Amino acid sequence: MKRNALRATALWLVALALLVACGDRKDPVKINPAFSNYIAAFSSGLISSESAIVIKLNDPIGPTDIDLEDLFDFDPGIDGEVVVKDNRTLEFIPDERLPSGEVINGSFDIGKLMLMPEGMETFEFQFQVTKQDFLVRITDMSPYDQQNFQYIQVKGNVLTSDVINLDELEQTFSFYQDDDKFAPTWTSDESRKHHEFVIDSVLRGDAQTQFLIEWDASDLDLEIEGQEEQVIPAINDFTLIKSEVIQHPKQFLRLVFSDPLNASQTLKGMIKIGRYDDFDYNVENNEVKVYPKKRFSGWQTVQLFSGIENSLGYKTQETVSRSVHFEDIKPAVKFLGDGVILPQSGNLEIPFEAVNLNAVDLRVIQIYEDNVAQFLQVNQLDGENELKRVGRLVFREKIDLLTENPIDRGKWNTFSVNLSEKMATEPGAIYRVQLSFRKGYSLYPCSDEGGDEEETEIQEDWDYSMDSESSYWDGAENYWSYDPWNYGNDYNWSERDNPCSPSYYGGKRTASRNFLASDIGLIVKRGSGKKLNVYAVDINTTEPLSGVELELVNYQQQGVANARTAAEGKAEMELSGKPFLLVASRGDQRGYLRLDDGSSLSLSKFDVAGTKVQKGLKGFVYGERGVWRPGDSLYLTCMIENNLEPLPENHPVILEMYNPRGQMHRRLVKNKGVNGVYSFRTRTEDDAPTGMWRAVVKVGGASFTKNLRIEDIKPNRLKINLAFDTEILTSNSGNVMSGKLSSKWLHGAPASGLKAIVEAGIKQGVTKFDRYAEYEFQDPVRKYYSDSREIFTGALSQEGSTEVNFELEEAYEAPGMLKVQFTTRVFEKGGAYSIDNYSIPYSPFPHYVGIKTPKGDAARACCSPIPIIRWK
Repeated sequence: MKRNALRATALWLVALALLVACGDRKDPVKINPAFSNYIAAFSSGLISSESAIVIKLNDPIGPTDIDLEDLFDFDPGIDGEVVVKDNRTLEFIPDERLPSGEVINGSFDIGKLMLMPEGMETFEFQFQVTKQDFLVRITDMSPYDQQNFQYIQVKGNVLTSDVINLDELEQTFSFYQDDDKFAPTWTSDESRKHHEFVIDSVLRGDAQTQFLIEWDASDLDLEIEGQEEQVIPAINDFTLIKSEVIQHPKQFLRLVFSDPLNASQTLKGMIKIGRYDDFDYNVENNEVKVYPKKRFSGWQTVQLFSGIENSLGYKTQETVSRSVHFEDIKPAVKFLGDGVILPQSGNLEIPFEAVNLNAVDLRVIQIYEDNVAQFLQVNQLDGENELKRVGRLVFREKIDLLTENPIDRGKWNTFSVNLSEKMATEPGAIYRVQLSFRKGYSLYPCSDEGGDEEETEIQEDWDYSMDSESSYWDGAENYWSYDPWNYGNDYNWSERDNPCSPSYYGGKRTASRNFLASDIGLIVKRGSGKKLNVYAVDINTTEPLSGVELELVNYQQQGVANARTAAEGKAEMELSGKPFLLVASRGDQRGYLRLDDGSSLSLSKFDVAGTKVQKGLKGFVYGERGVWRPGDSLYLTCMIENNLEPLPENHPVILEMYNPRGQMHRRLVKNKGVNGVYSFRTRTEDDAPTGMWRAVVKVGGASFTKNLRIEDIKPNRLKINLAFDTEILTSNSGNVMSGKLSSKWLHGAPASGLKAIVEAGIKQGVTKFDRYAEYEFQDPVRKYYSDSREIFTGALSQEGSTEVNFELEEAYEAPGMLKVQFTTRVFEKGGAYSIDNYSIPYSPFPHYVGIKTPKGDAARACCSPIPIIRWK
């Protein structure tokens, strides 16, 4: 929601911004500037259909018995409830979504809350609900398998101008391929305006088909409908299906093919853009990214010559030509880096980048030194909330982006502005620098004529004088930073990303950054006590800074401690309360550091546990080893250190042992130790439960804990070997197969008499022959599945071995070579067992026939005159 404060003059311009190019228009509401003495902020402009309607008062709301719902009235009517957000803010929460695109007049009976001048008992205001709209795009189509292109996955996204829920998208959108309807998987980002869908198992048939997306939002009371079509190529059609230009962060041409590509092929000379064919390539699945070594602009002819291979070796047969538009990067401006503090005070050189612009508008808001503590109450150093309470516009100027040498303005270029040369800067102040641009500054090529004339008219509306804009800061406080170029009357959501439309420009394109000129770097460390260690360094040289005046202030901006850094740049400060802010001063320089809990650096990636001192005592508990078995003796020792004074003579030190169930197992008391070392001897029973035990040593009110691992330890393991006489099982070997199972303990002794179980199952393998790499022996149509079965159960001999015999089933319907998967278990004493898995190839056919994978007639690769597996 956008909230605009009242201002004393030209306030009618705020209401004028409510008019938009679409929907029914209402007369703008002219607001009496005198209301700025009573109302700080209110809902206006474009708001979301789920937004609350807010009125923020200058003064706190006292106790009242009136029905708060009676304070609000709307045309058209809105049902809802009023919530008191804080003692100055009322929020009207609608029961239902606000109607899309509707201009709503509101009235607030402020006279029921406070005594108002005659004629000002009711505050009239106006806002408009964002008109919902959809932008649908298919982003990707890719096969699942590098070898089987029958099914593909379709991905896309839907951008909405206003928020929408996933269940509403599901009832609005339908996805078809001929008579088949698909149920997509939807995901949304946090804004609920960017949604992505995934369609699985879209079939590529013998002929090309149409994939259709339809949307109809009439069930949501929205007049939005449309459709998007996409051709699904036939399974035997290897072709280019999409080409698009990506401009940012680096310009490249994205080519999407119907089949996965051969990633090892050389594409040099196969792709040409205009007259150029020298590019860098990146091949991934069915995509080729073409990176030009020079920037292209405008329309270019892209040629893809025949001979580009897919992953199966098939090549394109024809040359394809496409006209693509290498659209220039849209006008934009941004700051470099993300820091706030600029070293070398007195030289505020601020670097920034711009593209397709010949000028920018510079605005500087100064947050005064006396107000920095108040500003940091609701902001970090880079924040912008409630600027009008603490700052003021102090400078405004158009900056021409001139350079001595010609530059390519169609790409990002670096510029800088030195604030010290343009305005007098004050030490200790924070400056919020804003860079924005207008349509008249754009170098983006647009086809419309008469643009200069249109821009002159717009500029007259936007180009406030410094005095007029400064008057804004004399009005009531604004919730958000001032937006001098709001959406305006000509804003059209569907044109928001079109640089040739006025809807592209305005405050939403503004780059903003806070800057503090200071050489002082601050580090603060605090433990659990009442002392604070502060370190001050020079940002330029990293050398310690001595003589830096330090002041700690609380949230109410009252000083709680003062200190000065010593020669090593360190100061120790005693706390008398909880500090909120550290202010450092050295000459005319200042440094600020918030000390609230939320501003401290995250230590989650570091081990900072340390040892916590309890009542002046430190304790350490250790044992003679790390793991014990049930029934073992435990020798535990506790070392006690007391920095204040030794423990009194005969002071009891208590050991309590708890089993994994949390039950106390034993309690021992020692009254004597040697130099603060106390030893405890204990044991567990033979049938004690295993797991993590806990030893707790108590000394007075302090306690120290150590976890004890009581476990059953397996003394040994087994080595298992199952071997057959042949490396490849074939149908010529006969149906009965024999092998030998043997097992030994790791120390070498045979696993005599242990129980063994062997299971076998036949699974689909991959048929390949090194001498016939260009032939395909696998039938892609057939699939083979087989359940595992137990082929041996018995005991090993005294030598730890046994014969394993089994009979193979016939598998003439297999797609090619199979493999036999064996799972062997040998059981140890106590019920535990060792397991071994391995597999060997199984050929069910005496001969194989393959076809050559490039296009052409089938050719035999072996000696069988009759194919066992046939292809169409």
